[in-house]
Amino acid sequence: MKMPRCVWCTGLVMLVMLHLSSAVIFPSPHPQETDKSYWYQLMRRELREARDRPTNIGKAKNVLFFLGDGMGVTVSTAGRILKGQKKGVSGEEGYLAWERFPNMALLKTYALDKQVPDSANTATAYLTGVKANYETLGVNGRVKVKDCDASLIPENRLDTILNWAQDAGKDTGNSYWYQLMRREIQEALERPRNTGMAKNIILFLGDGMGVTVSTAGRILKGQKKGVSGEEGYLVWERFPNMALLKTYNLDKQVPDSAGTATAYLTGVKANYGTLGVNGRVNEKDCDASLIPENRLDTILNWAQDAGKDTGVVTTSQVTHATPAALYAKSAFRKWLCDTRMIQDNATHCKDIARQLVEDKPGKNMKVIMGGGRQEMGAPHGGEEIVCDRTDGRNLVKEWKNDKQELGASHFYVTSTRQLRDLDVNNTDYLLGLFAERHTRQEVDRDHGLDGTPSLKEMTLTAINILKKNSQGFFLMVEGALIDKALHNNKPRRALEDLLQMEEAVEAALQEVDLEDTLVVVTADHSHSMTMAGYPPRGNDIFGITTNVYVTDGLPYTTLMFTTGHGYNYTWDGQKVSRPNLTGVDTGHKDYVTLAAVPLMKGEETHGGEDVAVYAAGPMGHLFHRLHEQTYVAHVMAYSACIGPYNNSCCRSRGIIPDAHVQVESNHGEHGGHSHMGHGNEDSHVDRRQKGEDNQAHKRHGHHCTHVRKDHTPTGSTHHREEPEHNNEMEKTPWKADVDFDSQKSTSGVLDHPKILRKYKMVAGASTLSAGHITVVLFTLMALGCRTLQGYNAL
Repeated sequence: MKMPRCVWCTGLVMLVMLHLSSAVIFPSPHPQETDKSYWYQLMRRELREARDRPTNIGKAKNVLFFLGDGMGVTVSTAGRILKGQKKGVSGEEGYLAWERFPNMALLKTYALDKQVPDSANTATAYLTGVKANYETLGVNGRVKVKDCDASLIPENRLDTILNWAQDAGKDTGNSYWYQLMRREIQEALERPRNTGMAKNIILFLGDGMGVTVSTAGRILKGQKKGVSGEEGYLVWERFPNMALLKTYNLDKQVPDSAGTATAYLTGVKANYGTLGVNGRVNEKDCDASLIPENRLDTILNWAQDAGKDTGVVTTSQVTHATPAALYAKSAFRKWLCDTRMIQDNATHCKDIARQLVEDKPGKNMKVIMGGGRQEMGAPHGGEEIVCDRTDGRNLVKEWKNDKQELGASHFYVTSTRQLRDLDVNNTDYLLGLFAERHTRQEVDRDHGLDGTPSLKEMTLTAINILKKNSQGFFLMVEGALIDKALHNNKPRRALEDLLQMEEAVEAALQEVDLEDTLVVVTADHSHSMTMAGYPPRGNDIFGITTNVYVTDGLPYTTLMFTTGHGYNYTWDGQKVSRPNLTGVDTGHKDYVTLAAVPLMKGEETHGGEDVAVYAAGPMGHLFHRLHEQTYVAHVMAYSACIGPYNNSCCRSRGIIPDAHVQVESNHGEHGGHSHMGHGNEDSHVDRRQKGEDNQAHKRHGHHCTHVRKDHTPTGSTHHREEPEHNNEMEKTPWKADVDFDSQKSTSGVLDHPKILRKYKMVAGASTLSAGHITVVLFTLMALGCRTLQGYNAL
């Protein structure tokens, strides 16, 4: 019998899919990746390389400039994976050659007249050091596209790096972009390294805050102040140190928040959906999660063991994936309460809410604020029941009873009024649950006294409670609802929550001293949101645009998604149609942006590309290139001399201890690290010096810097690799290096948001903070010392 054509088609598609599925799945995870010791050893090596990386302040004889046209972060991430897969490994654990270079930064690419640029204006920027208009080449912003006459005016024509390399160069004066970039280079040259010990650590986590989301948030920040926005910065984008992080889970290319939180809070990679356990524990494997050697300590354990107070602030449930990774050991992130565990036949494990109240380190946290009254068994009502307790226990009451038995002052609050009535000086423990599940997103939040406090207010309250401890504190603050909004294809909601987190960061910076406080800002993963071309400069970031290549003639929004329930295409038998957005309020908080692949409501996917991390404070300079996400936990621990680094915080000689592991590992053995000349542990350490360090290490038995009760090393806390500058450095407060007023008009050079800091150059310019793409060109100029007279003085 002849089969219908559609059946043959279906069969063919199924065979192709089966063939592809057998061809493209590569072995992962590698067995050694499931060991804690593997990740500890790997990150110890990464720390050593970061500490020992040289600063070359010599004159460049030659300059090689490689340009990957269109090679954004997502493209680079995918290319790295392909590189590994062509070698027969999974690929996520590897690196492209330049990703092991010792220095990196992010660049802003906008054109003077477009939010999203083309290759002509960007090339003009990085080859001349001057921003230009869309589709123009080698001319300044006075020349519009196709304006032949303006391009002939001599003062509108720009010299490039090619002119400067061929000629001795000339001083081109104090034009806006030249002056701006000179300042940027001067700041980089004078950026100090704070090698002291961190008394306090604050980790800010923007859930889902990938590079595209941050870029859009930066623009919205400016537009809310009446400027175009592209030229501004988020406050952490002016931190002196930054890097990129690889976010994959051991068993997933694109991660979830549980596996990523385990990575950056324990220093060990984990599987999708698991919390606080290593790679031997798969999702919902309750039995494996109970095996002691599979359970991981976190930065919370390490801080508490060092005598520090600890806390968490979030806009999600306090039992949600990110905060839960601080304290819970669970094979499934959704085991928030006992009810879900009954459904999964896992009642012999303990639910996450109980672990918070009953077990260390959760029960020892001095501050816990967020949502989540349902799974805690507290009185609630009015919202959808998601995880109501079956056992009838009121864990809030049990928390209060426990603190009562300790004889400690403790308070449970549920509103802004109650939080403001709190006497922080007489509060030992604080539990604030401001919603049954997640708190309200910023656009919906009740700002009244009976409503929910802002993330900023919760953060300040937490700091004021925790800083009473003379030994210091660790605090994690999560902007959780950025992620929730993006899952629903609602960018307005997401970006407003991002800006709320920025207010919390700014407020925290005013409360702490960066001389002894490490502040880290990062994301756990990205999302599938894209920023499409080519809207004009200053276009409403939520607005619409179009271009001559659009085949249906309809406008589209700048921000769109590749996945989500915003899918809205129809087929009339001849063509695919999409909505006409003319006259639609695409900036409304509940506008659902168009998506390419249809998914269930609220299930837009995460993105798998790298995310940025920014740092200021002690040892922040250890973030300097592409790192594994696990690196974050190790830098925090090393900065404070806690956890794996508690016995030998050797600031005087810079020795990094063995992180309590004996196993030697080499990530590169299965498609991993290409060390690019500095992966070798001896590569930029003078061997004689290293020999002396090793002898000192042995003599002191991992105790070469003794720590007093106030956690101040008896050795120098400001040791630099060029000691002749020490006195100058110690006279200059580190706190001054972070600019809090990071959004001003760029109408003139003196209005640029970053002010020159009066630092002597010490261990030099190794990592530029996120800045204009033009700074690339000016860096090359400064290295050559031959291009502009103004740079001869640098």
